[in-house]
Amino acid sequence: MKKRLHILIGLLFLLFSCTENPFFTDTIDTPNRISVEGKVALNDDANPAGVFVWLERFNLSTFTDSSGYFKLKLPDPHLQPGEGLNGVYSIYFYLANFKVKTASLLLLNGQIEYGKGDVNENGRIKNTIVLQKILDIATEIIPAKVQDDNKDPLDIVITLNNQIDSVHVATYKHITGQTSCIIIKPEDKPIESAILLQGIGTELRDEWITQKTVWLMRYQFSVGFFSPGKYEFIPYIIIYQDELPDELIAAIDEEALSFTYRFLNLPFKQKIGHLTVSKSVD
Repeated sequence: MKKRLHILIGLLFLLFSCTENPFFTDTIDTPNRISVEGKVALNDDANPAGVFVWLERFNLSTFTDSSGYFKLKLPDPHLQPGEGLNGVYSIYFYLANFKVKTASLLLLNGQIEYGKGDVNENGRIKNTIVLQKILDIATEIIPAKVQDDNKDPLDIVITLNNQIDSVHVATYKHITGQTSCIIIKPEDKPIESAILLQGIGTELRDEWITQKTVWLMRYQFSVGFFSPGKYEFIPYIIIYQDELPDELIAAIDEEALSFTYRFLNLPFKQKIGHLTVSKSVD
């Protein structure tokens, strides 16, 4: 009887031991390592909200919040090509007038190898990504306040101040070299409401900004062009960067670099111009 009892106890011990055995993977819940997070800051201490964060190959993207925080989540490995990609991939951090930066992550069978590349053991980018401003852009409207029956011209002053040796840009200019394009958007309205002004006989021309440069435009608007309200004036400036993949811009908007209101989808940190139009007193 005692022998049979010992055998029964041994079988029960073996049974419970097997349920705890790590070789039985179906009893272990191992979370997928498919997310990465981090923080972005700007070298001029401006608010880091709105930085575009994009992961190549996956074409995953997001924007940073007001603290500079971001998080990207990859699709489950079985939904990836080959049921799980392998290799080193770059996360890009982009603001149009800041130098683009990258961070690397290593993928093994579609999951992120925490503790490898620029990712720490907790799935976070090891260091804060600090973006360097390459071009300071400030637009001023003179006068900044008019009435809706105004007949005098408005001066649009765009000041470009390079923060590195030289910055390659493009905008629409007359053959004489006079800048002649601006985007005007009613404040607090969607970008589809923007008005695009481009002078006659202009073409898109490249220019290198190597020192503080001022572009001056003078427009004579017809009476009634502006109804009472507040308006934003945004210069149309394309800023070239060699390290910038075309796919990144397409991920923001395939027509972002065309001269349409969709240019306003590009993330900038700049001082835009403001105009307040009040109703005239009869």
